[in-house]
Amino acid sequence: MSKGIPEFIDLMRLANLGGHFQGAIKIAGMPRLSELLAENKGQIEIDVQFGINEQNRPYYKGSAHGQVLLPCQRCLEVIPEDIDVSFELLLAGSEYKYKQLAEENDVFLIDRVPASFFEIIEDELLLGFPEVYKHDESECSATEFMKDKLEVQMNEKETKKANPFDVLKDFKLDS
Repeated sequence: MSKGIPEFIDLMRLANLGGHFQGAIKIAGMPRLSELLAENKGQIEIDVQFGINEQNRPYYKGSAHGQVLLPCQRCLEVIPEDIDVSFELLLAGSEYKYKQLAEENDVFLIDRVPASFFEIIEDELLLGFPEVYKHDESECSATEFMKDKLEVQMNEKETKKANPFDVLKDFKLDS
């Protein structure tokens, strides 16, 4: 799918061998990420290293970056957004090991061998993804509409704030 980057890998084996991948993954190969985008064109550049740390624990670390096209959540027009994430995780081959390591570290639980390398990178990208993406107010075509709507709502709130005792002024007390 992407030149030089395998889609499936054996994480523990790569950690023991000190593996390293550098290259690009097509955005179209990451369906969960593609669902959030206005277009699934382009690619994500990655640089990932595998190894064993000083405490004799397997890990992977690296970075992923690229530009994606997001729909503005106000006006639905396309926003080009630079995505840049860095990550470092220890590898755990069992839930027992995962629970031990997860108390103090970011840990990836290996639940199948080989694992989908594209899914792992996609997970890291999704974790670094902006929660809300929209144009700056000065650039968004929906800004004027939103301001007008906000003013109408504020005016409605002000008119609705009537004194609850105003009803009593119409009552006459006969003595």
